[in-house]
Amino acid sequence: MVIRGGYRLTYDPAYYNIFLNDATSSPVVLGQTFPVTPGPIPGLPAAPFGPAVRSAYASLLPFGQLDPRNSPEVTINPHLSPDKVHEWSLGIQRNVAKDAAVEVRYVGNHGQNLFQSINANPSIAGLASVFPSYIPSGAMPCPTTSAVVPAAVGRVNCNTGIQLQVGNTGYSNYNGLQTEFRTSNIFRQLTLRTSYTFSKTMDNVSEIFNTFAGGNSETYAQNPLNVKGGEYGLSGIDFPQTWTLSFIEDIPLMRSQHGLLGHIAGGWAVSGTYILQSGQNYTPQQFVINAFSSPIEDVAFDQAFNNTVPDVVRPFVGSMSAPATEVGIYAGDLCNALEGPTGPQCAANGGPPANTLLSLNGFNNGSHGFSSGNPTPLTNSQVRYIANGGEAESIFGVPFGNVRRNSARDYHTNNSNFTLFKNIKFAERATLQWHMTMNNVFNHPNYGNTIPGISTFIENAGAAGEGTAFGDPKVQSDANLACPGGARCVYFGLKVIY
Repeated sequence: MVIRGGYRLTYDPAYYNIFLNDATSSPVVLGQTFPVTPGPIPGLPAAPFGPAVRSAYASLLPFGQLDPRNSPEVTINPHLSPDKVHEWSLGIQRNVAKDAAVEVRYVGNHGQNLFQSINANPSIAGLASVFPSYIPSGAMPCPTTSAVVPAAVGRVNCNTGIQLQVGNTGYSNYNGLQTEFRTSNIFRQLTLRTSYTFSKTMDNVSEIFNTFAGGNSETYAQNPLNVKGGEYGLSGIDFPQTWTLSFIEDIPLMRSQHGLLGHIAGGWAVSGTYILQSGQNYTPQQFVINAFSSPIEDVAFDQAFNNTVPDVVRPFVGSMSAPATEVGIYAGDLCNALEGPTGPQCAANGGPPANTLLSLNGFNNGSHGFSSGNPTPLTNSQVRYIANGGEAESIFGVPFGNVRRNSARDYHTNNSNFTLFKNIKFAERATLQWHMTMNNVFNHPNYGNTIPGISTFIENAGAAGEGTAFGDPKVQSDANLACPGGARCVYFGLKVIY
């Protein structure tokens, strides 16, 4: 029996892409959009260099009038430092036979100073006027008279506009029970390893970039004034349960391969792997609903910032016992965000009252009475999520959705591979090996959580098709597996070993 434990402190420096993003944004690089106006647009000069381009586009380039502080800027916290992780473990290993051992260990770690992207200069004017309790003490929106540039009006800092900053505000915690049983050439034929892990990973950010899928569905915090505690939840790499098996069995029959019968019956071996794992979690998010339906979107949720990055607003919880794919939306938000002011769901056009909860699934696929023009009112218990728009904000009394980061989980992984070998000795040092490999041998469905995997946007509720159905993994495929859609594939191979 062996008892082992340990502790270590590790550091990881910032990687190159963080600095590259800073070097390619304002004020180092100042991008300008050429408006399409009536009249001819100059073509690209034959020698597309500075003086020639400036001359050709002189009428469109407001030389000396652009202040880079009005443009979105990617910055790095001046105190950016390497992240660090405290790691510890304690385990017991015990031989249960000459060639077999079992091990149980507790493993934990705490990451701090992790890299996180934040809105470093949020607009808080609307938040201060409608939901003042969310404004920290001492903070106030920049008035027009104090703004150095127009883009600073309503923001925390009067000296600059939109700032996307990378700093060390991330942190994480992992706790896991890891078990393993292994054999090494037992009975001179079987090598096997199987393990089971029960764990939990928590953090306030899982990556500095947006994946639009599992792992890190959203880059930025919903509330830019609370990027730590407000975002702390399950990590995008949290897989609570994982069981794995790998083995290779050298069939002992006629190993020497003497004679014709020996060459036929001997030299066989089998190997395989199996993994059962919890699905990856993701954050239900919105893309356009809040931007077009919330009267305070431009100031409370910083529409100018959201035009630079995807909308960071999250929906509200209806009922966690409702199907994960069912999404509700209030008639007022549906009218303003998806139908327009003349839509049939608008109260002014004879539609239901603005505070009537309707099915977003039905709006997309014609169910729940939408096909007949009489949508069926719903209750909160009938939907898992409720779209966060201006009407929803007034009903719930808060601007930020209460759906936690990574609170939804994708389909689990159930994948096994199997290989059958036949080794034929035809010389003293040469072997001809034939093998048949079956990926996903039991043909279990495995659905993807990467593009074009499950859709994380509630606007796609009720839609059909790969990569477009919100919360429905069964219309997805896993392009990352060797076989399209994760289906079973069989491969044959032949090689000479000498």
